[in-house]
Amino acid sequence: MNIKNIVNEILTANHITQEELSKQLGITPVALSRWMTNKSLPRKDVFRKLLNAQADANIKSQKMIDSVVYSIHSELLNGNMETLTKKELSEAVR
Repeated sequence: MNIKNIVNEILTANHITQEELSKQLGITPVALSRWMTNKSLPRKDVFRKLLNAQADANIKSQKMIDSVVYSIHSELLNGNMETLTKKELSEAVR
C-alpha cells in the first residue's frame, strides 16, 4: 500500500480533509500533498503517526461495519425488515 492509499483511507474513515489531517500530523498541507503525488516521503516520526492514524481508521471502519451488520441482523430476526437492495445496504454502510 502506498502513502496515497493510506492517506485516503484515513480521510475517508474520519470524514476529514487533507488540511485537517495535516494539522493532526503537525505538517503543512503542502507536505501532505507532496506525499500523495510521490514527490516526497514523510519523516519516520510522522510516518509512525500516519500508520497509527491508519490503524485507528481501520478500527473505526470495522466497528461501523460490525454495527450495521448487527443492526440489520437484529431487524431481520425480529421480522422488522425485508431483504435489502444493494443500494439500501450501500447507503446503510456509509
